[in-house]
Amino acid sequence: PQVRREAVILPDGTLERLERHTLGIAERADQLRAAGRHLKRGVLLHGPPGTGKTLSVNYVLSSMPGRTTILLSGRGLGLIEHALAIARDLAPATVVFEDVDLVAAERTFEFGGGGPLFELLNEMEGLAEDADLLFLLTSNRPDVLEPALVARPGRVDLALEIPLPDATARARLLRLYANGITY
Repeated sequence: PQVRREAVILPDGTLERLERHTLGIAERADQLRAAGRHLKRGVLLHGPPGTGKTLSVNYVLSSMPGRTTILLSGRGLGLIEHALAIARDLAPATVVFEDVDLVAAERTFEFGGGGPLFELLNEMEGLAEDADLLFLLTSNRPDVLEPALVARPGRVDLALEIPLPDATARARLLRLYANGITY
């Protein structure tokens, strides 16, 4: 869906950092490639449910027309190898992993460390540096994510916390969503 920038209410500076790592790199892809810089990047948006992670992802996606978008969530997270093959073939592409903690839990956890986690790590690591692929990952539980995913350079380049809105953000949200309603 099309999401306007004004519809994304985040703490000061958060949206700007997200735009720099996503829109900014996409806009300067030719310059970065010519300078020998890599284009593959990963962004993790984490925080409690309902704070705007998916809305922020939709804003980024709607602001980058012409890119292939592949969305993986729930059971689709088991199709990582196939999805990334498609993304490579149709680059520039954005691969969205909603609730990545469902497959990328720390290996020491009883429910973590399965096939999809290793598939994700291997696929992200094995991509060519000049691949114009953006990974947008969301998680309500960053505390359970595998450190090899979020702490190793070349996989997640930016982790942004999307916290519960403070008083100022709540007032902005009320103005946005109560437009035309007298209260």
